[in-house]
Amino acid sequence: MVRVWAGLGFLLSVAPAFAEGPMQVMPVRDVDVTYQAPVPNSENTMLLQRMRFSTLLRRQRLDMPTSGHWILRDLAARSMSVVSDSQKSVVRVGLPPDAGEMNLAPGEHWVLNGKVNIAGYSCNDWQVAGTNQSGDTICLTDDGVTLRSTHGSRVVMQAVTLNYAPQPGDIFVVPVDYTEIQPR
Repeated sequence: MVRVWAGLGFLLSVAPAFAEGPMQVMPVRDVDVTYQAPVPNSENTMLLQRMRFSTLLRRQRLDMPTSGHWILRDLAARSMSVVSDSQKSVVRVGLPPDAGEMNLAPGEHWVLNGKVNIAGYSCNDWQVAGTNQSGDTICLTDDGVTLRSTHGSRVVMQAVTLNYAPQPGDIFVVPVDYTEIQPR
């Protein structure tokens, strides 16, 4: 279950507290993105993660192929579900009021650091500035798709493919026959 949460921060946090200029932090059209993320404490080992977003449903699905789990975030219902197809189970949790916000420490703000090309698409590279000086960045397309996230000099995740296309609604629904497990 630990691997399910690895790398989720970059995909599930989308709105900064303050920015120099306008930032679109949520996709404004349906999208399917595959990211590669380094495995912690491993040399050159990468995990692939797939994120799909439906603007109509206001739902985001994150598939974690190595763990056999996927995460469904329903922005309209303010809920998140961790789904296991192999166990036919689901754990549902509510989203806190500030979910979807990238909370910065007092005295920090976002600064536009320039444009970058990743996976054939241009994105705006936003860096945390202020008291912490962590060097953390997030690279967002003009239409709100995250293409890269870094923590200091370490790349946390980076898009390898991006496809703008309508997403089928059924991939954003937990099967009705799955057993609900209470969170611990």
